[in-house]
Amino acid sequence: MKIIYGILFAVVYTVVYAFLAILSTGGGHGNFILLLPLLTWAFNFVALVLLTRLESQMIRIFFVVMMLAYYIIK
Repeated sequence: MKIIYGILFAVVYTVVYAFLAILSTGGGHGNFILLLPLLTWAFNFVALVLLTRLESQMIRIFFVVMMLAYYIIK
């Protein structure tokens, strides 16, 4: 049940964040730079799909380590 509350919070937070980001750009007249963090959902989805498609457990671990290394360096 705790996981469902976490997911629900993330979805509500994303919707409110997107609304406020669009509102801050003048209701659609701007560069939408504040909407870039919403791409995190897409990146997480792609990573999840890649992890489920990989066959070898060693390759899965390597993929996760490479992602972590990228975010630590960045």
